[in-house]
Amino acid sequence: MGNIKIRAISNSSTLISFYRTEKFYPLLKVLFEHIIIPRDCWDEMITNSEEDYKFADRRRMLNDKDIFLKIIKPENEEREICEELMKIASGRNIPLHKPEALAISMALNMGEHLVILTEDKAALEIIKKHDDLTGFNASKVFQELVKNLDLFFTGIEELNKFLDEFEEESKTKFSEKSRSEIITVWKKEQEDLRVD
Repeated sequence: MGNIKIRAISNSSTLISFYRTEKFYPLLKVLFEHIIIPRDCWDEMITNSEEDYKFADRRRMLNDKDIFLKIIKPENEEREICEELMKIASGRNIPLHKPEALAISMALNMGEHLVILTEDKAALEIIKKHDDLTGFNASKVFQELVKNLDLFFTGIEELNKFLDEFEEESKTKFSEKSRSEIITVWKKEQEDLRVD
């Protein structure tokens, strides 16, 4: 599937774009080898409006062995970077537990290359300064991942087969509406990629 490992989703707006319905869950299972979500993002997502943040089964996400919910407070070597991010957050009246800072702290703490998804341009500029970090603009991340991981479906039949296999493996069932939404999203992504 490729060599890129996504190890953190850094802010709640990114989470919402993937989790607001169940439609992206099977794609996440394919695209992401490990996902680390700052705890405050997760809490924000699951405690807000049911209508806005609903997906098939939150317990499935919490119990999934491939998903780790972890939060690391900025300390020692990470403090300088986190403080820089927090100044950005403070200037915009954003709480000081800015998720980007937590995600970067995780990257340095883990001592390995990390790809961070964020829509914060200032955070992306800071990330660029560090060789062991890569930043993606969250609004374009699906296209980027498709390009890099060669996740291409050559037809609707193959997409449906993939969804059937996911249902069987996860013992879940997509509603007709959800499956239709997945196909709609897939068609749009294919069109966007052709335009590029």
